[in-house]
Amino acid sequence: MTDERSTVVAVYFDGASKGNPGPAGAGAYIMENGCGPFLSLSTFVGRHETNNAAEYEGAILGLKAALKFVAPLSTKIKVVVRGDSKLAVEQLKGRWECRSANLIPRLERAQELICELRALGVLVLFEHVPRAANARADKLANEGVLKGKA
Repeated sequence: MTDERSTVVAVYFDGASKGNPGPAGAGAYIMENGCGPFLSLSTFVGRHETNNAAEYEGAILGLKAALKFVAPLSTKIKVVVRGDSKLAVEQLKGRWECRSANLIPRLERAQELICELRALGVLVLFEHVPRAANARADKLANEGVLKGKA
C-alpha cells in the first residue's frame, strides 16, 4: 500500500551560533512540490545560545510556517522536514534521546507542532541532508544572527 500525497511541502531549517554559545539565529524556508522557496524566514534566537538550540529554533520556525500553510488545504499533504543537524533530525524523529535541559523544551515545542500537523491528516517525515543541500537555510540562520546586532 502506498501513501500518495498530492502536495509535498519541504521545510528546510538551520541554526547558527557565533561562538557556540554566542549570538544565535535560526532560519527556515518552505518549498511546495519542488518549487520555490516561496516562504523564507529568519529570526534572532539570543545573545548566548548554542548552535543546537538555534537548530531547534529553526525547526520550530519552519514547522510553525508549515502549519499555517497546510491548515486550509486538504489532508493529502506530506511535509518533509530537512536539516543538516543529525542530532536535531534524529531527536525529532524520536530515534535519539534528548538529555539537554536547554534542548528539551524546544524538542517538546517542535513535537507539539508535529502533532498539530498530524491531527490535520498531514504525513510528517524527517530527513538529514548534507550541509551543501541546506545552504539557503544556513544563509537565513546567519541573517538571524545579524538581526541581533541591529
